[in-house]
Amino acid sequence: MKEILLIDAFNVIHAASRSARHGPFSDVKRFVYALERHASARESRVTVVFDGTRFEGEFQSSRSLEVLCTKPGEKADTLLERLMREIQPAERIQAVLVSEDNALRAMAMGWGVRVQKPAELLDRLNAAEKPAAPQGGTGRSEPFNNPFRGL
Repeated sequence: MKEILLIDAFNVIHAASRSARHGPFSDVKRFVYALERHASARESRVTVVFDGTRFEGEFQSSRSLEVLCTKPGEKADTLLERLMREIQPAERIQAVLVSEDNALRAMAMGWGVRVQKPAELLDRLNAAEKPAAPQGGTGRSEPFNNPFRGL
């Protein structure tokens, strides 16, 4: 079952800027490219919505990532609401809205769309950015103590 992520971009970017742990994702380009890698690795469909046209044409949409900008005068919440309505009812169980907006989150839950706080998505992106620990390793960077040194 493929996950469908609908993301309020500036909600997540602002959350990242308030957190030392997630700070790198406050950079728009790094955030979008991390979403692309995450979507490809998980075979998810990700739609990220920006308020306004500031980033229009800056990012290429791909098979797994769609980058949308709202029209002048339109809010990301309005576009996200429309996108949720367009998801077939049978697919809504696979959909996740990432937003801090309580009214939008309540609407999503009423339609059977799961909701997630921006910090939860940022944790997932952080985990995906970290290199995997070598097999048998501890995942920590420790100096190698060569038992043959000095022989």
